[in-house]
Amino acid sequence: MILNFRSSDEARQVLSVSSVLAEVLDTFRPLHKPDPPLANQVRVALRIADIVPRLPGLELEVAARVERFVSRLAKFEDLLKLNTVAASDVQMATSTTAGARFAVREAGIAVVAGPFALCGRVNHWVPLRIARFLALQMSRTPDEPAMNTIVVGLVAVLAFYVVQISLVAWWLGWAAAVLYGVSLPLSATWDFRYADRLRRGTARVRTYFRFRRDSWTHQHLQDDLVWLRSEAVALDTLIAASPNEG
Repeated sequence: MILNFRSSDEARQVLSVSSVLAEVLDTFRPLHKPDPPLANQVRVALRIADIVPRLPGLELEVAARVERFVSRLAKFEDLLKLNTVAASDVQMATSTTAGARFAVREAGIAVVAGPFALCGRVNHWVPLRIARFLALQMSRTPDEPAMNTIVVGLVAVLAFYVVQISLVAWWLGWAAAVLYGVSLPLSATWDFRYADRLRRGTARVRTYFRFRRDSWTHQHLQDDLVWLRSEAVALDTLIAASPNEG
C-alpha cells in the first residue's frame, strides 16, 4: 500500500492525525497486540487524505464542525503528550482489582518467560554488536548501514550458532545440541517480543498510577475520546453525503 500526498507538509499532517485517530477509533488492546492493525491505520490515513482536498467545497456548517474536531483532536493529543499517555491507554480500567490482575499476570509471565528472553538476549548480543560495528565500518553512504547490518548479522549469528551448538554437542551430546539449536532462534524471537511487552507494560503501569492520582485528567481524556469517536463517524457520514464527494 502506497500513500500519495501533494506535498511533504500534507503527508506529515495527515499521518500525524491518522495515527492518533486510529487509536481513538480503536478498542483497548492487550499488551501482545497494543496497536491498531496497520490496515486500520492505512484506511484512516487514506480517508483523511481523500477528505483534505475537499474541505474548501464543504458547506459552512460542516466545515465549522471539521475545524472544531481538528482543534479538539489537537488539544487531546497535547494533553496526551503532556501526561506521557498513549491514546489507546485512555480506555484502561483503573480499579484496584484491574491493577492487581495486571500485576499478577505480568509477574507470572516474567517468571516463566523472562529467563527464556534473557537467554535470547545473551546468546545474540555479541554477534549483533559485531555485525553493527562491521556494518558501520563498511558503509560509505547513509543508506548502507541497515542493509550491511542485516547481511553481516546473518553471517555472524549463524557462525555463533555453529560454535555454540558444537560446544553443547561436545559437552552434552548431539540430542541436547539439537534441542539447544532449536531454542536459539526461538529465544531471539521471544526476546524481541518480550522486550516490547515489557516496555509497553511499564508505560501502562506509569499511566495507571498517573490516572489513579489524577482522576480528573483521566475523565477529561475519556470524555474527549468518546466525543472524538462519535464526531469522527458523524463527520465522515456528512462529508460522504456532500455534493462535492461525488
